[in-house]
Amino acid sequence: MVRRLRRILPDGTLILVAYWERDDEDEDAESRRKLLDVVHADAYASTLHEAVGLCEDAAMGRPLTPSDDTVQSQNAAAAAAT
Repeated sequence: MVRRLRRILPDGTLILVAYWERDDEDEDAESRRKLLDVVHADAYASTLHEAVGLCEDAAMGRPLTPSDDTVQSQNAAAAAAT
């Protein structure tokens, strides 16, 4: 989906992927790792609060700064891929 969006959206359009967590933390961590391995968006959010914050950052021209949870998930995904 992200690749399709990149083809049809104007250059410079930011893509945010939101992945809401379920109750099972182990399954969520594994699902998130798989998602981060496959999807190459500009930002990822795991809560509505985080998604809103990223949208505010983008609207104000600030660098997109993911939450600590997202950074930890991205680092875990990178470690799992190696």
